[in-house]
Amino acid sequence: MRGIKGFFVLIFTGCLLLFSAIFLSGSVYEKIKELNGQVSMNKVSISLTETSRSNGDYFSGEDIKDLKKLLGTDIISYSAQEKTFVSYNANTVDAGIVGTDELAPMFENIAIIKGAFFSEVDCREKSRVIVIDSDTAWKLFNNDDVLGCSVDVFGSRLKIIGVVKSDGSIIGRLTNDQSVKAYIPIQTYMDICSNSGITYVQFKADSGNMAGKSTDDAASAMLSIGKYPANYNLKDYSIKGVAMEQKPAIMLFLMGLFVISVLSIYAIRFLMKLIQDIKIECKTDYLINVVKAHRFKIVKALILLALTGSVSVLVWNLIRFGIYVSPDLISDDFTDISYYLDLIFEKVSGYFSTDVRAVPFQEIRSNAAEAVFNLVFYFGFIVGVLLFYAGLMLLKRLKISLENALLICGAALAAALGICALMALPAGFPVVIDLKGIIIYWSFVFANLVLFSTEGKGMVKEPEEVRFCPETGLNMKGRP
Repeated sequence: MRGIKGFFVLIFTGCLLLFSAIFLSGSVYEKIKELNGQVSMNKVSISLTETSRSNGDYFSGEDIKDLKKLLGTDIISYSAQEKTFVSYNANTVDAGIVGTDELAPMFENIAIIKGAFFSEVDCREKSRVIVIDSDTAWKLFNNDDVLGCSVDVFGSRLKIIGVVKSDGSIIGRLTNDQSVKAYIPIQTYMDICSNSGITYVQFKADSGNMAGKSTDDAASAMLSIGKYPANYNLKDYSIKGVAMEQKPAIMLFLMGLFVISVLSIYAIRFLMKLIQDIKIECKTDYLINVVKAHRFKIVKALILLALTGSVSVLVWNLIRFGIYVSPDLISDDFTDISYYLDLIFEKVSGYFSTDVRAVPFQEIRSNAAEAVFNLVFYFGFIVGVLLFYAGLMLLKRLKISLENALLICGAALAAALGICALMALPAGFPVVIDLKGIIIYWSFVFANLVLFSTEGKGMVKEPEEVRFCPETGLNMKGRP
């Protein structure tokens, strides 16, 4: 009984983690797309590095106009940011202030719950208005019915015209210290905040562009306005999106290949054993008699081959996808280990950067979201595989029947669906269930159970040798 419980715990936990690696990571990715507003992952960002910041090489309003012309798009949002205090009477909140334009909600998940976001006219006329989040409203006013009230920022009085919903997801909580508390028009920001300039630019990329072309276009445009691209961070979010989206796809691809391999091996071994039996018996009998004796096995073999081919084609159509590898991840010298170590260090340090001046808030939130995605995927995949196969080894040792193993894994799958949903909702992630993924996932689990269970031993057995008795001239099966 203890062994059965151990098998259940290992299989259940392994199935849950594998399921999470596929579907919970998908929920995180959908949240990441949501955080990037209407343009989703179809955008490019340009931010200052420490070098360009120390040199004061900010973008100007004229630079933005030139970029719009050179890039051939009007869907460009630009911003600057600073940590300061927002005050109302004696109440003060340490907040991140973002000066941006009217298109910011297209590039970020800014959900207005009261009032409205500022307009192009507000930006052009340097209106003294501000949009705050609900958490800030409650901290300053003890309620969120604050439209028309005024707060002090950078020593200037600004009127509240809108309240946005605070991000209560786990990503929002991870970046709480750097979370945006207030938005003001960019021209107002630069008017009341001395020594400021535009530090962050986002533009909508052409969805038909090849991977990497949008950043190349951005680099060319920057050179045309006198900005050296090496002094800026250029990020193509479509490439980041593909890199994240294809990780669960690669996992399902490997699972699907495993299923196809198991089916093919089983069909081939069954066919080889049948051919071997026929060849041996043909030494002592006519072919027509041997075929008649094995007619049911021959029909079974033909049906098995047809089903194997059909299922393999179906699985292949479900798992195939085009893989993309960023050129930045490939070194000119494949033996240069230091290149890959520096790349890993750069990625990790980017995830945990907390300097609001050095890294735009939008990038901090994006890095935190990507870190959560990678944690969910890699932990679920690696630990899930280890626990799942540990359970299968226990299944083999305990000689648990295939029917019981299927019942346990079926219960684990049903529970995994519910648990992933319960984990996603409180974390603020949308629930994502992909029928294609469930089919491949269950096929993978089923194929492994057949291999490791008692009933599955026949899949790896070699054809039995048929021995003859010289006295009677009959084989072990009683045939001549």
